Amino acid sequence: MRLRPVAPLLVLALAGSLMTSCNIVGAAGVLISGPPKVPAATSLDKTRPTVLLIDDLNTILPRASLRDRIGRTAESEILSKKVVEDGQLVSSSSIRRAVSGDTNEARTSVVDAGRAVRAEVVIHVSILGWTMTSTPGEVSPMAVIGVKIVDTLANERQWPEGEGMFTTRVELPVRADRTLESNADRRRVEDALADRIGMSLAKLFYTSERERISQQRELN
Repeated sequence: MRLRPVAPLLVLALAGSLMTSCNIVGAAGVLISGPPKVPAATSLDKTRPTVLLIDDLNTILPRASLRDRIGRTAESEILSKKVVEDGQLVSSSSIRRAVSGDTNEARTSVVDAGRAVRAEVVIHVSILGWTMTSTPGEVSPMAVIGVKIVDTLANERQWPEGEGMFTTRVELPVRADRTLESNADRRRVEDALADRIGMSLAKLFYTSERERISQQRELN
């Protein structure tokens, strides 16, 4: 028996229907699975005493208190995501005090600093860059940090391999017309950037959801 050919218009209609269905399924898939995931840069042993050492020996931060703010924000996120067990995360302010007398000429080693507060793992964070403006009159807060992890028991680097650090850039969205006319306004933006650094630091150690554009809220 001979099969009758399908009318060209019917073929086009069927194809259009299939394409529409595929688009609907694809959209549904995005809604179900959520935004793309950002994988962890590395992982931590949650059972080992761990401490964050926020290092700013070159005095890049405008205020020394921002070191503690970065540390507290990162610690809160690390504990909330159970990256390190509660009771195993040593306060970053304690290791800061242990190295408070350091200078560029006389520095406590990361291993000795960690041992001083009975931490087996030190997440060593170096402040490499910090700015409030990219061009005159334009507020665009940005910071760069370098991270490495040291095992104080083995007296060796855990991560990353080699001699360098893992570097990451942190930016804070603000209104295009935002200005920093007062000290109070500048401090508010500095605090917000420090908090964002802390969150970005914590996210290096767990898989997180990529921020949607709508979630990248500007600082008013």
